[in-house]
Amino acid sequence: MTTTAATETRGLTWLEVVRIAATVIVVWAVVLQVTAGVIIPPVLVVGIAFAALLAFLRSGRRWVGLLAAALGLVSVTGNIPSLVEELSHPSSALAFTLTLVAAAAALVLVVAGFAVFFGWSASPTDLLWGWAGVVAAGAVASFIAAAAVESLPASEGDVVVVAKSNRFAPDRLTVAEGRVAVWVDNRDGARHTFTAPGLGVDLEIVGLKSQRVEFAASPGEYVVFCTVVGHEDMVATLVVG
Repeated sequence: MTTTAATETRGLTWLEVVRIAATVIVVWAVVLQVTAGVIIPPVLVVGIAFAALLAFLRSGRRWVGLLAAALGLVSVTGNIPSLVEELSHPSSALAFTLTLVAAAAALVLVVAGFAVFFGWSASPTDLLWGWAGVVAAGAVASFIAAAAVESLPASEGDVVVVAKSNRFAPDRLTVAEGRVAVWVDNRDGARHTFTAPGLGVDLEIVGLKSQRVEFAASPGEYVVFCTVVGHEDMVATLVVG
């Protein structure tokens, strides 16, 4: 007789919980890249891996639980820097909520995967309610925090920079020496920074907000970049002279 992973409890099985969590992560991978407007290789790999897991889950065998738990652990531990970055800035509501959903789903996947493998008889219902509660509370708190952040309008004469799809546009700015004002419009859901150590500038712009900064600039070329983990390609040059 074939041994299956499905331990029936209150109409819901641990295998179904694994399937739900894996589906959430696949959807997260798609939504994150669509909202970012760019292919993010690590996220693409995660999406493909969990889509493949969903295919294996059809067998209903206990060993897929161990595979699910392993993928969940890799997903969490392999993305710790990014998780810390996004979850420590709830004011970027979209990025925070998406990260919270994915991280919570991966942790649920670990627990449910082991439950499938070891044939736990406990009900998965409480785990799902806990997951939903954490995500809902976090999302509400994040959107409240985001609403409290005021976008600053551009002033006449400001140099305008758009942060979109993890890029600065334009990526080369030319200004006269002296007092410089830069207005940055962040059109991504994720937080960005406009950082130029040579000019003493380190401006943070939360997701879907705009900010401005003024500073004194001497002649020369200065590198501007975003300090957020995973945004290493966000580089621009500020030419003063």
